Order: sequence, then C-alpha cells, then structure tokens
Amino acid sequence: MKSCSGILSLLLCALLFVVPAVAEQTEGEQLYQSCAACHGPQAQGIPALKSPALAGLNADYITRQLIHFKTRIRGNNDDPFAAQMLQSVKVLADEQAIKQVADYLATLDVPKIEPSLEGDAKRGQNLYNGSCGACHGASGQGNPALHAPRLANQHTDYLVRQLRAFKQGKRGTEQADKYGRQMAMMATSLNIEKDIPDILSYLQTRQEN
Repeated sequence: MKSCSGILSLLLCALLFVVPAVAEQTEGEQLYQSCAACHGPQAQGIPALKSPALAGLNADYITRQLIHFKTRIRGNNDDPFAAQMLQSVKVLADEQAIKQVADYLATLDVPKIEPSLEGDAKRGQNLYNGSCGACHGASGQGNPALHAPRLANQHTDYLVRQLRAFKQGKRGTEQADKYGRQMAMMATSLNIEKDIPDILSYLQTRQEN
C-alpha cells in the first residue's frame, strides 16, 4: 500500500506541473482563432490572401513582429498588407497574449509549400550562401541566436514582397527595428528581378517535409 501511495503522490505532483503548460497552450490556440481566417487553420498561410505561413516560426521572432505591429514600428510605410495587420493585432490585448499565440505557433509543424518559382537553383544556392546563409542558416532554417527567421517552408510570393519592401524603404526603416534595418541594408545588394527567383528556387529545394 505504501508503494501505491507513493506512486499516486508522484503522479499528482507531475499533473501539477503539466496542467499549467497545457492551459497556456490552449489559451494560445484559442487566441489564434482570430488569425486563422487569414493565416489558415494550421497557420500554413494563404497565398490568395497574401498571408505568410506562421507555423513553426521561432516564438521570439513572431513575438517581436506582433509587438512591432502593435506599436506601429511596422506597417506604416505604404504597405497595404502590413497595414491590415495594424488592425488585426488589436485583438491581442497585451504582450502576454502575443507571447501565448507565438508559443502556440512555434509548436506547429512547418507546412509543405508548393513550388511556385522557376529559377536556377544552383546559382541561387551560391547567391544565398553569399548573402543570406550566414544569418538565416545554410538551408534557410533560421537562426534564433541571430534573430533571423526561417525562410524555407515559406510562400515565395510573401518572401518576394518582403524583399521589395525592405529594398523600397517600406520595411526596416524605424530606428527601433534593429534587425529590420539590418535586412534593409542586405536587401540593397540583391537584384529583385534577376537574383531573387534563383535564391527562392534554391530555398524551395530546402523545405522540411
């Protein structure tokens, strides 16, 4: 009987630690439902709505971008799709709610994206390694330590649009957006019409299944 009692006590203690984590994840999932209409039920993104995939992105990166939208560091520079987020993010009351959503999204499997660009993937690999890989990882997997998001398993039209935004001064111009300003500087070295199709063709080959 003492042995059974000891096992029961251990199980009860374990539940005390597990239940709060489950409740927090459930809260994040519930909060995400207001985002699912645009970003998809599994956060896979919806190209027709110009919305990126969010599933599997690093939680710190998602948190930072949502805070930037909420504080208008991002979304004020003549970018209509970013401007939509200025309204959408209002449903997240505070930074705790933002973090709960970000933590939930980080637990989701990255989506498989159908290739939509044809380019020279070999040339793209060389360009990517020379300009992007040091921060975003050799396979576009992202690097949380450098605050660089995943680029693989992302819709190519979204990536093209963001690179244009960086290059045209529609993103990464605010003083408070340190990492955005770094990307804006890097984007100036890329030719959108010539280089980007090849780089993204390479990234299409680096998706996680």
